[in-house]
Amino acid sequence: MVIDANFRTTAKSARIGPLVAVAVAVVLVLWALPEATKPVGLQRDALLALATLSAFVTAVTTCWLLAQASVARDGARALLGAFYGCATFATIVNAFVMPGMFPSLAAALHATPQTALVTFALRYATLAFGVVGYHLWRAFGSNRTVERASSRPVAGPIAWAIVVVWSAFGAFVLWSIAMPGIAHGAAYSSVERAIVMPATAALLLAAGTLPLLILRSFDSRLELWLAAVCTTLGLGLLLVDASGALLTFGWYVAGGITFATELAILAVLCYESIALERGLLRRTEQLEAEVNHDHLTGLPNRRFYEDHARRALAQDRRLELPTAVAVIDIDRFKAYNDGFGHAAGDVCLRRVAATIAGSLWRPGDFVARLGGEEFVVVFAVTDAVGAMLVLERVRAALERAAIVAPGGRSVTVSAGVAQARPGESHAETLERADRALYRAKAAGRDRVECDERIDIESLFGLPAHVA
Repeated sequence: MVIDANFRTTAKSARIGPLVAVAVAVVLVLWALPEATKPVGLQRDALLALATLSAFVTAVTTCWLLAQASVARDGARALLGAFYGCATFATIVNAFVMPGMFPSLAAALHATPQTALVTFALRYATLAFGVVGYHLWRAFGSNRTVERASSRPVAGPIAWAIVVVWSAFGAFVLWSIAMPGIAHGAAYSSVERAIVMPATAALLLAAGTLPLLILRSFDSRLELWLAAVCTTLGLGLLLVDASGALLTFGWYVAGGITFATELAILAVLCYESIALERGLLRRTEQLEAEVNHDHLTGLPNRRFYEDHARRALAQDRRLELPTAVAVIDIDRFKAYNDGFGHAAGDVCLRRVAATIAGSLWRPGDFVARLGGEEFVVVFAVTDAVGAMLVLERVRAALERAAIVAPGGRSVTVSAGVAQARPGESHAETLERADRALYRAKAAGRDRVECDERIDIESLFGLPAHVA
């Protein structure tokens, strides 16, 4: 299972949010650009709060991505989560070595402003590498079957991410030692402004456009937002490069843009989790409906009937109320299938089922298909006499429907009724109703039989069908 397959979207509305985010970033960069070089100085409390929140958000995002990858065996998200974890580490290190933040700790680590620039660039480059790796994994792994993808371990992508990031970190450190002149105090050198920042910004912008170059489209909200985030971070880095030094107005604005993008990715993951939960609930309801309902007639099936009947009988017995069960069978249905074919037989079953359901006026009455041409009805808070009256109504409704049967006659039904006895299971009550049905068949069909003698002629003026 690959998680992104569950969030494929082609809706234009899904693109509005990322486009707005990029547009806002462009406006902020253009607004801050004239004042980008203005020194602001060390705002220690604000910077510490921003670094703490940024590290927390990226750490939560890392855990979220790795948890999704572990559950779904999704290598692409495992790779992205591992790179996010490395970016979290770079964020924490960058806060520790930032000039003026923790002087004693920076001195113990022999950190300089150059170290802050290295970790700062590494943080952005790590995110860019993560997004590129995510898209490459999705592009070259998307043709695999779900079974093969689900068996693919996630340890490999995580290991590759760690190797790449630490290799890049080592290269950055060695390069900064070999070329120590990338920072002069808080100001950038010409090397930093001409090579490091523009190269990292170009990498981010390339990561943002990679789906269009390789995938030719964006298949999920996460891909849309990753593209927007990379584009926004690239613009922010260009603003950092234009500011010319650390702790300037442009540098602080770029930091705020970065934090906003981190929040956006976390919000997208939250949205996906909520959407996935809703989708699972809908699918569970659909599966329950498919499992508990007969696909031909739309009525509940025997499985659902047994659960419902057990609860109804237990409730009525607890309240000392009567409950009746009836079994209905279509007369000579085999001859109908032989004469008109099984397709016509299916239509007949649906019409009879609709007629039975339409004759049950009370919410407590319940009809299900037992199988074949047999149906069962549970009459809650109803004795055998009341059930027989309703079944006579069913017979009359079928006469009015005049469903043509072989030989010019109309389709009829026979029914057997049994009233639940104290201490009796629903299966035993159903068995007695079934025996009454066989007596109705033996007595000539198109009639209702009760398993007990009931003098309904004197009560309601109807012909008595008795055991």
